[in-house]
Amino acid sequence: MTDNSQWRGPNGAASILSPTGGQQLNLFRERSEEDTTTDYGFNLKFSATDSLRFNFDAQYIDSTSDVFDVTVHNSFFSPVSIDRDRGGVAFVGFEPSQNFIRSAMDHTTQNDAEALAFRGDVEYDFSGDGWLKSVRAGARYSDEEVVIRESDFNWGNISEVWTGQSPQGLPDTPLILPNGNQNPALEAIVAPLFGTFAFPNYQRGIGVGFTGTVPSYVGPAAADFQGFQDTFNSIIDTAYGVGSNSPSGWRPLSSRGGVIAGTPFLPSEIGSVTRENIAAYVRLDFGSDNFLGGELTGNVGLRYARTDRSVDTSTTVDSFNDLFPNIIPGDPTTDQCDPAFPGASDPTFSIPAACANRDQLIAQFGDGQIIQERVDVSYDEFLPSLNLKLEFDGGHLFRFAASRTMTRPGVTQLNERVRVQVLPDTSAGAGQPNTFGGFSSNATGNASLTPQLSTNLDLSWEWYFGRSSSLTLTGFYKEIDDFIAFSPVEIPAQIDGLTLLRNTEVNVEENASVKGVEIAYQQFFDFLPGALSGLGLQATYTYIDAEGVANELDPNLNSDDPPTARFAIDADVFPRISEHNFNIIGLYEKGGVQARVAYNWRSDFQLTPRDVIFPFASIYQQSTGQLDASIFYDINENLKIGVQGVNLLDDITVTEQTINDAGLRAPRNFFRNDTRYSFILRLNY
Repeated sequence: MTDNSQWRGPNGAASILSPTGGQQLNLFRERSEEDTTTDYGFNLKFSATDSLRFNFDAQYIDSTSDVFDVTVHNSFFSPVSIDRDRGGVAFVGFEPSQNFIRSAMDHTTQNDAEALAFRGDVEYDFSGDGWLKSVRAGARYSDEEVVIRESDFNWGNISEVWTGQSPQGLPDTPLILPNGNQNPALEAIVAPLFGTFAFPNYQRGIGVGFTGTVPSYVGPAAADFQGFQDTFNSIIDTAYGVGSNSPSGWRPLSSRGGVIAGTPFLPSEIGSVTRENIAAYVRLDFGSDNFLGGELTGNVGLRYARTDRSVDTSTTVDSFNDLFPNIIPGDPTTDQCDPAFPGASDPTFSIPAACANRDQLIAQFGDGQIIQERVDVSYDEFLPSLNLKLEFDGGHLFRFAASRTMTRPGVTQLNERVRVQVLPDTSAGAGQPNTFGGFSSNATGNASLTPQLSTNLDLSWEWYFGRSSSLTLTGFYKEIDDFIAFSPVEIPAQIDGLTLLRNTEVNVEENASVKGVEIAYQQFFDFLPGALSGLGLQATYTYIDAEGVANELDPNLNSDDPPTARFAIDADVFPRISEHNFNIIGLYEKGGVQARVAYNWRSDFQLTPRDVIFPFASIYQQSTGQLDASIFYDINENLKIGVQGVNLLDDITVTEQTINDAGLRAPRNFFRNDTRYSFILRLNY
């Protein structure tokens, strides 16, 4: 493949640099995370009588989480060759030329959280042979606060062939190179930041696929986050002028306009979530020695849960001139909507449709604004449960469970941060005035989310035909109400006659479901003679039928990688659930030796309904199996030695992408996870 159509440029760069092949990307990424949690607890247990017991707990938790993430993207041009017949992984060959620094991205999260919780329980056992065995009751209280400081993933261009810029100070030189820059001041900054990396025994000798070297970033990154900020500010200052931005308007996080002094955060990137949770429950345990010819035990319970929650939200709207920038080269300061706009004489210019609402838009968004609101949400639920076990002679028993459970949305899902953007202009019919196309927004979180509620049913038959031998068959069903999926909703900044929308997560009316059946077998063959009596076997097969809820997004609204499937066949697939799953484990336990050989397999499943890059189609992981093994030996009651092996068959994870409406898929990625061995010494005392 030698397509060079990706070489683009508004100047003479293409003819000067003479690229060969398509544009490729190689990147460096470093992520640093430090989490600190301090946990204080108090417990008091008290037995008033043999039948009446009390338990009290108190807990205080203080936690911080600091994440720094830096990516530097280099680019080069190369023809590409692909060989699928070398070692099970596609071999991709490159002949790189014209290496340059293309872009960078930085991100940080610096969160604090604290929680205070109390619980109290009481239990009373009934004496005698009655059906009621015990009663339990209790209450819970917690007060939580999370302060969220989370920046955008701040991507920006550093240099590109199409920018028309000249960071080298010479005509037709739009690129910043890892080394060999003609601008001596730029070369002095950039050259020490790059080295090369060798791939010794890469994929066990298959080779790296390069016929030339590709530079690797070695400068300050996540571990020296401020050093990265300073370094790339120097690059931008030297290449494009002090106080200027990169061609795409980029600066590192801490140098963005409007950040809070001394921090890398905009005001809109800081907020808090507080939750006060109150819960109480009662549970009755019962049983009968003679129920339908068997022994019945079980319990029935009811839990009440209430949450009062407050979330700080922000909606950021840029100034009118930022929302509707000049698009005519050579006229950077003139308002396109102004009747005196000089660029209007250009035959390619057409008045933006938004200008039809110019006065309203300027009044609302003239200098930009940040709308900060606190969203208060309260909800409560009654959650019943029932568990039954009916046991018969011969080791046969039946279990039945029914429950209603609640899953609260996470802090990240609640962290509502909206940035308003302009939709593409729309035009009416011929001879009619243009109309404003409306707004869209890049957004995260929805502070109005409520929990997902699940109705759960399980029924099983179990046969214990030996001391450690069993055969079980289980059926399960789960239906999820108030399922969280994506849908367009209104946002706070509104103009009369205009509606502002964003695509975000909401609780939808359609339900999701998961149902299936599992069969499991376990046996130790202790009837075998001598050392063979330590052999055993476990095997499990699970069939799952899962039905998700398709995200219903407004296609006219922008979003940060909205998770909507490109093809209808992928729309309502429940992600990350395989239809077929099985594992088989060979065991040995005798004479101080414990050995295990396990093979786990699952069928293909959807990883995500939408890829993050073109063609934005669904990604699936092919069916995959992995063989692991371990063996341990007890030297004495305190000392054990052993060895573990993971992925002994060198399984390769392959992902695929849907490429048409019929569901045809093509390979996307190959991941060699490698085989790993661990030698272990365990001391128990």
